[in-house]
Amino acid sequence: MTSVDTIPGAVLQRQDRSTEEVLAWIAKMLPVGRRDVGAAEIAMLLTPLGWETSFPDPARARGVTTTVVEGRVVVMEYEGGPYSMQFRREGVPVPSGVRIAAMDILVEGSAALVQGDQREQLGPGALIIHPPQGDHRIEWQSDHCRRMTILITTRVFGQLTGPVLRTPDIAVHDAPLAPAMLALASELLTPSDTHLAAAAGRALEELVNATVAAAIDHSRRASTNLRARIREQLLARHHEANLDANEIARALRISRRHLFAQYDGAADTFASELRRIRLTHAAEILASADENITVRRVAKTTGFSSAEQLTRVFREHYGVPPSAYRAQTLAAAGTAHANRRQA
Repeated sequence: MTSVDTIPGAVLQRQDRSTEEVLAWIAKMLPVGRRDVGAAEIAMLLTPLGWETSFPDPARARGVTTTVVEGRVVVMEYEGGPYSMQFRREGVPVPSGVRIAAMDILVEGSAALVQGDQREQLGPGALIIHPPQGDHRIEWQSDHCRRMTILITTRVFGQLTGPVLRTPDIAVHDAPLAPAMLALASELLTPSDTHLAAAAGRALEELVNATVAAAIDHSRRASTNLRARIREQLLARHHEANLDANEIARALRISRRHLFAQYDGAADTFASELRRIRLTHAAEILASADENITVRRVAKTTGFSSAEQLTRVFREHYGVPPSAYRAQTLAAAGTAHANRRQA
């Protein structure tokens, strides 16, 4: 296994490079035209873009890239062997709002998008949008893989530094604009006319912007309801003693990191919301008239690991232990019932 850290001359700076520096680096690494590339060239090209590459067999990670720069658009076509790309990048404010939008379209072969414990297989026609912040891995799996990489400078991300895209919106199967983008990219790679190439570059830029903007909008609308969906899961499953963030993230098909991001800036956390739901349910059971209620039974019903844990957490929240709370609420209910009868 070879990684970027073992390749001499690799540039390890990732997050502090400006858009202009990254584009200059691409131009230096991949001069316009057709070029044979190997593991070292691939790693050195992708590192400034936020990728760490690894090669199961460096000798097989060879391919051909064809690069063209038209205005603010860079198109690279790769045709070669398998390797994987780990993207791990924090959100960095960009005062100008200008960022690089990177997109891969799989033309031939197969790949997998891996984020946390989620794995999504991708085939020809799949489109992968690489956000400016995130943590995921792409595995180019086929012995012969062909893909088109498109980079543009854009303001579509604005000043956003958080998780711009949900996991389901990073990869798009059978993207409606993918065929048109492939056709325009191919025109740029084999231009028949200077004016036509310039027009193709502008059109490709617009399509990439539209695709990225649509994905961001879809993620925003979905995220608006995500907290409500998390709460629904907690309400339905809080009785499970082993319920945790991993289980909820898996059920909602999101990453654990994206789940926790829903609580950024909120007064509570995932753990505190789950604890509050369990305590509320415990209080409701304790206040019932069922004579068979015990603290141990309530703990088991509401997801606490033991009666001792429920007693400790309950006392911290309500100021009294469960047994005292039950006695008080039943006494208050009896008094209220007596008063109603007298009235």
